[in-house]
Amino acid sequence: MSSVSAGQSDRLWGRGVQAAEGPVIVLLLFAVAFFLPDSGDGHRLHASLHIFLLAGGAFAALFSALFWMLIRNEDEEGSDHRFILLASALLGMGILDGLDGFYRGYAVFSFPPPHLHVPALFIGGVTLALTGLPTGMLSRGLLKFLPWLIGCICLVVGILLLFFFGTVPAQEMSSSLRSIARPLAFVGGIGFFVAWLVFLRTRQGDASGENRLPANGSFLFALASFLSLFSSGWDLLWWFRHLLLFFAYLLCSFFLLSFCRDEVKKLRGNREELETTKKKLADILAHSPALIALKDAGGRFVLTNRRFEKYFGLEQKDIIGRAEEDILDIPPRAQHNEAEEEYEETLCINKEKRVLSTSRFPLTDFGQENCGGGYIRTDSTDRKDLEYQLQLDQKILERAEEAIVVTDAYATIIDINKAYTRITGYEPREIIGENPRICKSGHHDQAFYKAMWKELLETGKWSGEIWDRRKNGEVYQKWLTINAIYDNTGETINYIGIFTDITEKRRVERQLKKLLFYDSLTNLPNRTLFEELLVQAVQNSQFHDEPLVLLCIDLHRFKDINDTLGYKAGDELLIQVSKRIRSCVRETDTVSRLYGDEFMVLLSEIKLKESIGHLARHLLHVLQQPFHLAGEEVFIDACIGISVYPEDGEDAEHLVRNANTAMNYAQKRGQGNYQYFRAHMNENLQHRVTVERELRHALEREEFILFYQPKCTLSTGRIAGVEALMRWRHPTKGIISPAEFIPVAEESSLILALGEWGLREACRQVKVWREQGLGVLPMAVNLSSKQFQDKQLLRLVIEALDENKMEPEALELEITESVLMEYPDVAAQLLKDIRGMGVRIAIDDFGTGYSSLAYLKSFPVNTLKIDQAFITDIVRDNNDGAIVGSILSMAKNLNLKVIAEGVETKGQMELLRKMGCEEIQGYYFSKPLPPEGIAELLRKSELC
Repeated sequence: MSSVSAGQSDRLWGRGVQAAEGPVIVLLLFAVAFFLPDSGDGHRLHASLHIFLLAGGAFAALFSALFWMLIRNEDEEGSDHRFILLASALLGMGILDGLDGFYRGYAVFSFPPPHLHVPALFIGGVTLALTGLPTGMLSRGLLKFLPWLIGCICLVVGILLLFFFGTVPAQEMSSSLRSIARPLAFVGGIGFFVAWLVFLRTRQGDASGENRLPANGSFLFALASFLSLFSSGWDLLWWFRHLLLFFAYLLCSFFLLSFCRDEVKKLRGNREELETTKKKLADILAHSPALIALKDAGGRFVLTNRRFEKYFGLEQKDIIGRAEEDILDIPPRAQHNEAEEEYEETLCINKEKRVLSTSRFPLTDFGQENCGGGYIRTDSTDRKDLEYQLQLDQKILERAEEAIVVTDAYATIIDINKAYTRITGYEPREIIGENPRICKSGHHDQAFYKAMWKELLETGKWSGEIWDRRKNGEVYQKWLTINAIYDNTGETINYIGIFTDITEKRRVERQLKKLLFYDSLTNLPNRTLFEELLVQAVQNSQFHDEPLVLLCIDLHRFKDINDTLGYKAGDELLIQVSKRIRSCVRETDTVSRLYGDEFMVLLSEIKLKESIGHLARHLLHVLQQPFHLAGEEVFIDACIGISVYPEDGEDAEHLVRNANTAMNYAQKRGQGNYQYFRAHMNENLQHRVTVERELRHALEREEFILFYQPKCTLSTGRIAGVEALMRWRHPTKGIISPAEFIPVAEESSLILALGEWGLREACRQVKVWREQGLGVLPMAVNLSSKQFQDKQLLRLVIEALDENKMEPEALELEITESVLMEYPDVAAQLLKDIRGMGVRIAIDDFGTGYSSLAYLKSFPVNTLKIDQAFITDIVRDNNDGAIVGSILSMAKNLNLKVIAEGVETKGQMELLRKMGCEEIQGYYFSKPLPPEGIAELLRKSELC
């Protein structure tokens, strides 16, 4: 057997209790019937009690049914047809039973009273039985008029039966009449029983429990109908039947009256809501900024608001009941009350013309008949003036030669003019809604835009020259002026940018400048421009108290090449010489061709004067390399004279003269050498001695520190390793660059001690980072020429690795080409020993030394580092790009890793990425950082 859950048991119990309510009431009424008088008591008492029960129930039914029909909400009448049928049944039964009671109340009748309760039970039962039908089976129109229809039918039938009482069964029915009455009562009882079942079923979802009243009432009516078949006058069943009818009437009446009570509450709430809404509308009308007026069908004012009266300077008593043209200077307008319309009209208010925008709408009564019209007017004079001004401004903008762009406060473009489209190529539909950065050229860094916005936000304006990009990708120059627009509160609401295309203007200026100030052959500054730049540099050095260096370079055997190979070869030689000199100096330095084969190099912001000698040696070395002219390989020499500001002169003229004097002195000493201006050679030597002495003390005082410059893997954007770079933390001069003290240390024995300290410190730092949980970071350490020749190098590397428990693969030693090629056989064996330990080898400044592919193949090298000289102009110089591409291709074939040094721009990075370079290093990503700076980068994971 299947078990029944607790919830099912509760639901079964609840349904049983609901079904038992009717029988319980019946039992109670049956008990009351025992105490009523039987047929042996006085007849008058019987009649009075009988009339009370019959007429009282009927009156309650009539009153409740009529009251419910009068005040019910017709919008909800179709929501449940059971209520309409119940009211119809009560109305009909109440009329018939009421007439029966009325008839029995008159003592003058001596004939037996008719039995109107039988048709009453029949009509009520049949009507309530219809509750079991779906609403769709009953016509909505029939439902609406059903109560009145049944009431009228019952009233007519009852009156006819009263006046023609012979047709109605008397108190004591004959057998023939009883045969008619019993089926009618039985059918009525069946109908009431069906209604009881319907109300009992719908009561399941009735949360309020109100459906129990009609359910129990139907049950009592059904029982009373069946008892009428067996009861006789004044016996127990007779009284019991009347009690059942009486209470059935009361239960159903209470049910309808409960709905009447709810409707009364709704009506009261609707009235209060109507009053509240009326008050709100009155407040809106009174405080509306618009001019509002209502007119009747004859065009006379019936209502105006406060704004209307104030605007026209009238009082309400002067307006109401009068036509508009009678009180205002307005021409008569035809009344079109059937449709809405909007129009503008011009009025003269206080001798001033004002434009009013009018909206007219019809007014209708409850019968939807037109009863007037409403008018809402707004003064649009200021708006019209503003629209005119805006149209005028728009025409001016459209005809302006300058491009104009308007943005909102968030720099989103909201309008442009035709000149903007002409210059940029962007149509309004393409650019509106975008940010001006869509035209960003990439020529300016983030600092430029940050400074521009800072000035714009602080002052409300900015102007300057800027590079942008057209729709077709072409980059152009423009002069841009931006102004901020503020509202009354001082908040920025718009920005207006006005610019002109100055690309052609700047191109012409550059051409003129090139003709006037540049050598037509080498594109270097000529004597005129060089003298101006030198004067400016001297003034700047005087202001900043910084040294200035002038190098005078003279070529040897240039005349012989001109005579033997021709002037074209001579010109080509000058071009190649200019490029080589330019590649050896910084972008900020100036290289000039004065005349013939004489060049000048102007160096500013020199921190260590001894580095000048290093540069001079490098220049001589570069110029001694072979030149290829007209299919021939030629060699030249050069001499360099050096003068320094302010020691060798405090003005441009003396500096040039003294540099020439030093150059002549170098020529006398023989080709391929350089000389400082003779008066200061001792002072320079003293300086070198001082630096060497301070270097020795610096080692003792531990004044050296290491900075680390990261290398970035282009494919992943992560740090691939770092290069250790030494700095001198001077107690009085601060941080000193290695370019100032390494040359001095290399010319003495100090470079070995510095190199050993640097190697051990770099390996120790790898251990520190590892212990900090940052992983093992590959470390690159530079080796000088003397370190590479030192026989203790292998021992030093092993000790540094063992002291810091460092894997050999995490260490990379960087050696320049020139060091390797100085002693190639010894270098090859030493490199093999180092590689045998597992330490990686990198060739630094690759491409600038005496490279030999045969030796390169024999060296156990892991990495090639492309010198910065080839990276600086790689974007603009195809030759540099070709050299770098060749190195990358060669390294790929030799299975070597390549690192590009000196990457300082995004363009360089992107080009190297396309060329297949694996790793890069340079200031674009990070300058050399202290250890904590590298640790912070490692935590960020990505660098490029």
